[in-house]
Amino acid sequence: MEEPFQLPPAQASGGATIEALTSGGVQVVGCAGLGAPVVLSPEEAALFRALFLVADGDGDGLLSPGESRAFLRRCLASEPAVARCHALAAAATAGGDDAALGEAGWYVACRLCALAAAGVDLEGDDALPLVADGLREWAPPDFGDPPARPGAGGLIVKVMSPQLVGEGLQQFTQYAVRTRSTCAHYGRSEMRVLRRFSDFEWCRERLRRSRPGVVAPPRAGQG
Repeated sequence: MEEPFQLPPAQASGGATIEALTSGGVQVVGCAGLGAPVVLSPEEAALFRALFLVADGDGDGLLSPGESRAFLRRCLASEPAVARCHALAAAATAGGDDAALGEAGWYVACRLCALAAAGVDLEGDDALPLVADGLREWAPPDFGDPPARPGAGGLIVKVMSPQLVGEGLQQFTQYAVRTRSTCAHYGRSEMRVLRRFSDFEWCRERLRRSRPGVVAPPRAGQG
């Protein structure tokens, strides 16, 4: 059974703070330019936190302007809107429109993204206060994966059978990786190789660098 979404009672993020609510949601307080907290439903809080963990490719707890904008482009086609989402959120929560976003700033950016996706012009001075509008019916921004190309075929990859290899300082964990494919450009329909944990770390880092904004889930442990 999956664990319910939980957040520590208070989490600092730049100049703003995330506080848990008894309803199961959270509120972002301390945002510059906002006279009220940004209250998120439990569903919004769970979604935005999951997105933050995915977007934070290097795991440092901050989204650089590049990381933030790369992910926002998954939802918004307008580059000015993407830049404006980050700038407003950074100015409100981190003290500068080109600052990195902490988790609180990302929550505000997601609210701004939802507004832009709904057709709200973010260039106006009244755009930022709208993120704290508790009467608005909020539709979450769509960061979903793009559809597969027609005729692209399918690819199933399974990582299994972890084993310890070697002894002492030379010991490492090795996995069996089994691939089944119906892609026309694959020479074989089935393949099986052995890879160590560091290979997966290398692959994820290369993916993060070469394909900004691609969903690369946090890597699992070695067990």
